[in-house]
Amino acid sequence: MQSEAIMIPTRSGKKYLLMLDGYTYSQINYSNHWFCSSKAQGCSARIRRSEDDVQFIPTEKGKYILVLKGFTYSQVGGRFFYCSSKHMGCRARVRLISGKLVASGDSHNHAPPSHARCGNGAFVQLRPRSQTLNFPTVTSAIPSTPLTSPRASLAFHSLNFPRILPKTDLWLRP
Repeated sequence: MQSEAIMIPTRSGKKYLLMLDGYTYSQINYSNHWFCSSKAQGCSARIRRSEDDVQFIPTEKGKYILVLKGFTYSQVGGRFFYCSSKHMGCRARVRLISGKLVASGDSHNHAPPSHARCGNGAFVQLRPRSQTLNFPTVTSAIPSTPLTSPRASLAFHSLNFPRILPKTDLWLRP
């Protein structure tokens, strides 16, 4: 039979104490490693939590972010948690019923996001370096209609063909 762990928030609200079988364990540097709270008295008991464990991360607005099997869920109301990628069309959700998490039948349509904890306890989402952001190209911002004004066409020309020498032809002559 597996014991049930209880998470006890600390005064700061950023870290937790883990209570298991009546013993408390302190979290080390916001990691998955926990040492017995009596370590100073010589106790060498340690716990390493699995990545599959459930985590509730408090937000600044008083709600929680649920981390379950690598996926993150945002709390909506008191008992509902929707996938944090709901805005991207993911329909996965979880409901808290009598202290137990019950998943809906919907599965995720994306890979789990990568997260890391900073030294201050804040969670940040990591983006792989190979992922490129798509920005509109400069040519899509250029109007396709012909420019009739001489100044506008000259400005358009100077945008497309940068020069090394000063643009003396743009200066007004007396």
